[in-house]
Amino acid sequence: MHHIFPKAQLYAAGYSRGEVNAVANFCFLTKHTNINISATPPAVYMPQVEAAFPGALESQWIPNDRDLWEIGAFREFLTARRELLAESMNAFLRELEMGRGVDHELARGSAVSLANNERDGEDADLAALVAWMESEGYAAPDLDVEIVDDASGQVVCNADALWPSGLQEGIGSPVVLERDEPDAVDQLKVLGYDVFSSVTALREFVSRRS
Repeated sequence: MHHIFPKAQLYAAGYSRGEVNAVANFCFLTKHTNINISATPPAVYMPQVEAAFPGALESQWIPNDRDLWEIGAFREFLTARRELLAESMNAFLRELEMGRGVDHELARGSAVSLANNERDGEDADLAALVAWMESEGYAAPDLDVEIVDDASGQVVCNADALWPSGLQEGIGSPVVLERDEPDAVDQLKVLGYDVFSSVTALREFVSRRS
């Protein structure tokens, strides 16, 4: 699940958490593509996508007005994409009502199901890891939390999990699990965080430590 407009850039521009995580700011991509795009602005990567894969943006209900791909037009982009999503969903519901919904593009959304299942699995793995760590005496993390650079006041990322006082309370450096924003890793390290980009890597680290 990919933020069309990168979280870090939106937070830096002053948009609220609710706007950043609006449904209309999400699309579904392979993990590899998500990582490659990272924090690249839509005004940069969307033309490249459309040139390489004609129709790909339309298939994700992306407004074709390129002025809306700028960070400053994010709210207008959300409004336009909500309208496209609503139009498509209403068309789908009408076809269901007439008994033809199985032929609609929304009924063939295997990529959506796969993306959801992948992230659900990762979240279940994280929940299992946290439960095990707590049983072993490790601290409970803060989940889905913004990390801010105190010096600049800017949001660095929206972390999946944060152990602000170390994996064991008061011992070691603060630890971050950040799966969606690889460009934030270097800045997090500069700020003194130990950073992990996957549940698997964090589990292996904790297992070795234990």
